[in-house]
Amino acid sequence: MSIKTPDDKWNVAQEYELNCWMNECSNSVGDRDEYYIEVFSQYAAIPGGTYSKTLEIGCGPFTKSRAVSNFAQLQKITLVDPLINKYTEHFGCSYRDKITHMVFELIESRGEDFCRPSEYDLGIMINVLMHCQDGDAVIDNLIASVKTGGILVIGEALHEEGYDGGPGHPLSPTKEWMEGKLDGIEPLYKVFGERKTAKGEHYQDMSFIGRKK
Repeated sequence: MSIKTPDDKWNVAQEYELNCWMNECSNSVGDRDEYYIEVFSQYAAIPGGTYSKTLEIGCGPFTKSRAVSNFAQLQKITLVDPLINKYTEHFGCSYRDKITHMVFELIESRGEDFCRPSEYDLGIMINVLMHCQDGDAVIDNLIASVKTGGILVIGEALHEEGYDGGPGHPLSPTKEWMEGKLDGIEPLYKVFGERKTAKGEHYQDMSFIGRKK
């Protein structure tokens, strides 16, 4: 099983995403940080110590690294997003002026095209895959970029096969697909929460922290 979407559908999703943050949500200062802190149980499963190099794929305007850094010692952080240079124009962007206690590297790139094998101690990707074009390439690149023994923090909404997430969500990862992708990762925290879409459709919200074997 693989999940991909054609160019035209992904391009529409990128336009939708940019309009969402830069117009409809132009006054936002975050993206559900408190919700993710709760479903990840304050990220307590992330092992203690200092993470010298962290990678976050699909950071959006605000990042999830900012919230994670309240519960783990993060040093240099690489942020990757195809719209990152647009997002720095958002007034609430958390990395436009760089957070003083962290050093950011900003990379304008799709997750499908970014991979630095075994470079990072910690990899973060939360609420990203539904917005991508090639889910297999994105998660494979994230996992490959993390060192053996490194930690992965992944959060994603998982739907039944064939679910249509609308113009802003060209991909719909399933639980079966996701578990196959995480087969080589030792789970430290794994929770599937039952939730509903705005249309009342049920889905599972996966919160996962694991160690790469």
